Amino acid sequence: MKYYTCCIIFSLISVASVSCSRDTCHADMEEVLSLSGKNRDELEKVLDYYNGSQDDSLKLRAAKYLIKNMPGKYSLVYDVPWENHSAALYRYFDCENKESLFSEYGIPEPEKRYDLECISADYLINNIELAFEAWESHPWGKTIDFASFCEEILPYRIGNEPLEDWRGKVLASYREIDNRLRADSCMTAGQACAIVNRLLPEYSWVTYPVPPMNYSMLTATPRGTCDEMCALAMFTMRALGIPVVMDFTPSWPNRTSGHAWNSVNIGDGMYVSFMGTEYNPGEEHLGTRLRKCKVFRRTFARQDIDTVEIPSILNDPYIIDVSDKYRDTDNTATVRIDFPQDEKALYLYTFEKPFPEIIDRGIVNGSFATFEHVGGEIMYLPVYIDGGEILPASFPFMINRGKTVSFDGDLENKVKVEIDNLGLNQSMLFRMQEGSFEASNDSVFGRKVVLHEIEDIPGDSTYTEIPIASKAAYKYVRYMSPKGSSCNVAEIEFYNADGGQLTGNVIGTAGSWYSSGMTKEKVFDGDIYTYFDAPFGFQDYSWVGLKFDVPQVIGSIRYFPRIEDNRLVNDHRYEVFYWTGDDWQVILNQKPVNGKIVADLPEKGIYYIRDAKNNKESYQYFIIDNSRQKWL
Repeated sequence: MKYYTCCIIFSLISVASVSCSRDTCHADMEEVLSLSGKNRDELEKVLDYYNGSQDDSLKLRAAKYLIKNMPGKYSLVYDVPWENHSAALYRYFDCENKESLFSEYGIPEPEKRYDLECISADYLINNIELAFEAWESHPWGKTIDFASFCEEILPYRIGNEPLEDWRGKVLASYREIDNRLRADSCMTAGQACAIVNRLLPEYSWVTYPVPPMNYSMLTATPRGTCDEMCALAMFTMRALGIPVVMDFTPSWPNRTSGHAWNSVNIGDGMYVSFMGTEYNPGEEHLGTRLRKCKVFRRTFARQDIDTVEIPSILNDPYIIDVSDKYRDTDNTATVRIDFPQDEKALYLYTFEKPFPEIIDRGIVNGSFATFEHVGGEIMYLPVYIDGGEILPASFPFMINRGKTVSFDGDLENKVKVEIDNLGLNQSMLFRMQEGSFEASNDSVFGRKVVLHEIEDIPGDSTYTEIPIASKAAYKYVRYMSPKGSSCNVAEIEFYNADGGQLTGNVIGTAGSWYSSGMTKEKVFDGDIYTYFDAPFGFQDYSWVGLKFDVPQVIGSIRYFPRIEDNRLVNDHRYEVFYWTGDDWQVILNQKPVNGKIVADLPEKGIYYIRDAKNNKESYQYFIIDNSRQKWL
């Protein structure tokens, strides 16, 4: 497995907070203390506690770091027993009347409790003492500098969860493991992270928001989004002195949401990403598989930022940009955009459906601006903001192997294009990556041969054919899906060495997702628009295959990933929209013939399609590549 590494970034963050002069620190601290009201005495107790001994100078700096970054931090607290809230979360997905569900369990609106106004001296001192003890007592601690310690081990909270003595609870739960980690003088932070991550409870993904949960809540309710999985890993790892952070992408370029995952500081400024509770450091996970516009890292320290006039991730003062740490050198670029408008700022807009977003601020230098570490194979639009309105500043562009390709939409340069599908949402393609085809003469595949492993995401909604080198005959063949994929595959075809298609009895995981009818039999029905969707509880490593009457030699395999039904219907009228440089306009309006529309269109254009009869439009934009649609 490839290791995804990131260089250290927290030294610069912490200079002002950790290495400031006494006068500057005093002025900053006085400003914060003045905001704490009646709770000022508690904060001053912490400072006084560490102010009397030279041996505690680092701890005093750590205390100041926590207090100075405390403004704005708070807990969301529900005045109801957690078991009630937990029970409601388990029913949330299937409950139609969610308001009545919360009412049934007596769950009120949450209360905000600001740390400055209620945190106790004992809580902060206990947190500092346990954090230092964990940092100094583990063998990898000597590779973690103080600035990294302040960001990645010391913080007393992860998000807006109710405060608790989570460090003490983790140490009680992992005491035996922790003793083993401390005793191994060669143990690294990455190795320790992998050991602990395997012990975390397995989480069930949910697609709805859940309340901020502390360590106890997370361990009692093992279901949530990627944020909750990351939080549980951070609580556990940090309590054990393992420096772990949360990285995230705010939105996929062609999906409906973003994603978060973890990274562990392995020392000497290097980070390795992983997915808390699921994938260990160095293993492929969703955050490393899919293309990303930008990657950010959440921080405890507040950053100095230039705010944007409209809602944007750039307005979050608790993130830093680490996009350059997740790019191959041929898949990123520094982009220069001519900027004739007399504006103070130029921004980068993700010019892809369904949720475009401002994700970067350019460095303006006279009549041009530059954007650094721009992710490849994604369409962008340079924009400026006038009175809260987003306006295009130049033509859309994308990065292709480090080179900028502009889409200026030259109306004179046209090519004949064949349009045969509506695109829609094909975001399930990644679910076949890391799947494998296996063969055996044992019905339970106790002894098996791996015929082929799927290394990459299927590049398009089409069949993939793979030759098989093995000459042995097998009675059972199957597709074994990767973790979290629910065995999503539309069609599988097995062929013998002479090219004849093989048939047999369908075998595999029984049932379908919430009794949808998408069972294992759909994989062999010849319809690319049906697929297997394994039942709830079997999202991981479910499988489907064939049992032959007599053993067969597999010569080749063809498979088709799960997709939506995106065919053009002959009696429907379709509108093809074209980006003019300022807005979208209809460039084509006609019905398909034999499921296809053939027309002359600008070669460097950006398009989307709308079914005028059903008022249904494509989920993605497309461009023209070799006279065919290429969906972004």
